[in-house]
Amino acid sequence: MLEHLLIEKEWLLKEVHHRVKNNLHTVICLLESQAAYLENDALKAVENSQHRIYAMSLIHQKLYQSENLKTIDMKVYLHEFVRYLADSFGSTDLIHFQLDIEPLTLGVSQAIPLGLIINEAVTNSIKYAFPEN
Repeated sequence: MLEHLLIEKEWLLKEVHHRVKNNLHTVICLLESQAAYLENDALKAVENSQHRIYAMSLIHQKLYQSENLKTIDMKVYLHEFVRYLADSFGSTDLIHFQLDIEPLTLGVSQAIPLGLIINEAVTNSIKYAFPEN
């Protein structure tokens, strides 16, 4: 009976992470639909918000796809997230990203803030490190 309860708990946790990820993607889509009516600073603010939300969404996706529901492999997460940022800024042909990440697993309470910090650092690097495009 305990084993059955444990399996059910794990399934429920996966379902929660899946639903959180889907809800965050819904927010991204809503922001995207509003972005069509914006320009300049307002458009940039919405795009920055989309990147931040995606950082959190990807963490929940990685959690529900993994066997371990408590931690996330940051090496895998960061490689995918940086690739997403490069693609979203159209910089894949202009900037080469070289990531040298030690194996590290973190829980959600640490992974989300780190993902948001990485988002800011990479986004600012893409936007401002190469002023001549």
